[in-house]
Amino acid sequence: MIISFGAIYMNLDMQVKKFPNNGEIVHTPTHTLTPSGKAANQALASVRAGAKTALIGRVGDDGNGLRIMQNLKRHGVMTSGVASCSDYPTGITTVINDGIGRTRKIIADGANSLISADLAPADIFHDKNILLVQLEIPLEQNALVMKAAKDKGAKVILNLSPSAPIPVPLLSLCDYLILNEIQLLKFAKSLKLDANKDAKSIMRDIAYRARVNVVTYRQDGSAIVIGEDAKGLELIPKEDYPIYDISGAADCFCGTFAACLHEKKSLSVALKMAAAAFCLSAKEEGIQNTYPFLEDLNEVVKDFGEITPL
Repeated sequence: MIISFGAIYMNLDMQVKKFPNNGEIVHTPTHTLTPSGKAANQALASVRAGAKTALIGRVGDDGNGLRIMQNLKRHGVMTSGVASCSDYPTGITTVINDGIGRTRKIIADGANSLISADLAPADIFHDKNILLVQLEIPLEQNALVMKAAKDKGAKVILNLSPSAPIPVPLLSLCDYLILNEIQLLKFAKSLKLDANKDAKSIMRDIAYRARVNVVTYRQDGSAIVIGEDAKGLELIPKEDYPIYDISGAADCFCGTFAACLHEKKSLSVALKMAAAAFCLSAKEEGIQNTYPFLEDLNEVVKDFGEITPL
């Protein structure tokens, strides 16, 4: 089973003609509410990619929490590990777009601020599990859960998003570190590595220093994985895929990659399916609603791209 531990949010999206000045009121005709949060997104992507998946986190005892939970259950995500909180509402991410590509975002953590390692007791982990964690909750809570999982023989995948410095000892609890190229450069600088090198060299430096498999991806559908032995794989897609909305595409990549590893697929197949999932989810507007099902992935991945050893 895959266990996704972390944040659950409702996204509130609004489109305006211009951002308000101080004290100004700006009207917009409508808004959209979209279930989100990295842990929830990755859990749903994992289920759609064919893996049994449980989500651990918190929502408020309110309408947003109920809607999120219903959506996850409908798609087969196990939600018994999601606690309901009466003291705080479900977390909300407010995203305001001005129509010319600029975005402002306000995050109300809500119930996510109460997420703790206690929600994931050590006895749920074993050597057949994969723990999937992100950085939308306090690092110390992730660290406790990662150690509990590692001590029981579970594999641990850390998605370094949102970007944040990570102590090298914590990376020893990871089997895979997933990040995009911008996050890769920031992380290299935080480790005082040479960020002027090409991406593959930086990945090798991180993999060697932290003794972890490093996975990175790009919006064009290409992806790379490099292990601590400096060997790796590179995926180059055969064609350009239209990119419309990448709001949840990175989470789709992570959840799909985890699902493939859980289902004992080879690393090359996992890389290819995760990259294909990224591209398919980015073709449409939305987040969880855009994530492909396993049947769609199996069809696209047949002719998606070529894997080259590094």
